[in-house]
Amino acid sequence: MSSDPITMKFYPAPHTADHARNTFERNRDFLAANHFGLWAVEEKCSNRFIGYTGIAERNHDGIAFMPCYEIGWRLYRDFWGMGYATEGAQAVMHYATSVPALKVLFSYTSRLNEPSINVMRKIGLMPRVELDFDHPEIEEGHPLRPHIVYSS
Repeated sequence: MSSDPITMKFYPAPHTADHARNTFERNRDFLAANHFGLWAVEEKCSNRFIGYTGIAERNHDGIAFMPCYEIGWRLYRDFWGMGYATEGAQAVMHYATSVPALKVLFSYTSRLNEPSINVMRKIGLMPRVELDFDHPEIEEGHPLRPHIVYSS
């Protein structure tokens, strides 16, 4: 999923197998330590893995609202536009109400990522224009560098 250029069109580049493996291991360890994290999403009718949704801890130097907990999602492109991202994110938002550490959740993405921005709105996150930023891991001038921020 993370190596597919279309799925990753709002990222500077698709991920390598090593990057994906390292990310998986980091997420697995975070989930074990915190009892929340990024969870697999399966399609009910087929039990097929279609992506993930959940909460990740984020911290980039120089970003005003970090460290923070970010609600996020990624689905295989075959499952875009079917409501799965919204359904999964709504379940995560509901879960977060039972975890005191998750009092405020953030979500951020490239200004160009309208599908994710729509999910943010549908799950009740509010724009935080004063927190918008240029992503420090994306080179200056790259069209994906400007990011918008939403939060609960």
